[in-house]
Amino acid sequence: MADFTKQHVQNLIAQLKLLNVHSFRINFEGSGDDGQIDEIEFYNANENINIPNDMISWVYTEYGQEPKDRKVTLHKAIEDLGYKMLDETGHDWYNNDGGYGTIDVTLEDEEGRPSVHMEMNIRYTNEDQYDYDDNNFSMFAEGEHIKTEERQRLDKMKAEWVEQRAKENMENA
Repeated sequence: MADFTKQHVQNLIAQLKLLNVHSFRINFEGSGDDGQIDEIEFYNANENINIPNDMISWVYTEYGQEPKDRKVTLHKAIEDLGYKMLDETGHDWYNNDGGYGTIDVTLEDEEGRPSVHMEMNIRYTNEDQYDYDDNNFSMFAEGEHIKTEERQRLDKMKAEWVEQRAKENMENA
């Protein structure tokens, strides 16, 4: 797992600024038991740009081991940063119906600081429950079979249709 300090993020931002990156967007999606960052888009002041595969030192900690410096691409460092930000929200965007969204990072806002805006959408399944008992069904109603209002209405419509067809057949004969 990647470790983050403000210094790591400041180094990442400084390297992106050297590449004329003004902001970047991380797109993420998850469901089932899986979630992933789908795409990272980089922007200069006016348009989407590609960045080179430049490397940066990033610190990783394996479970039970000391932190180690590794060289990773800028893209991988930003992906790690995105996963860390998603973890820090505390929302479960990757299980069950999952979720999706974007993380927008501007390297320098009006006050000269980096700013982050995340939009996360969590999906969920909704249920409606209905209860029915014996008397809701004509074949189980006490006494004579009592038809529901809906069944009575349908039977009446059927009888009227049969009667209309019989008239038409007599007129045509």
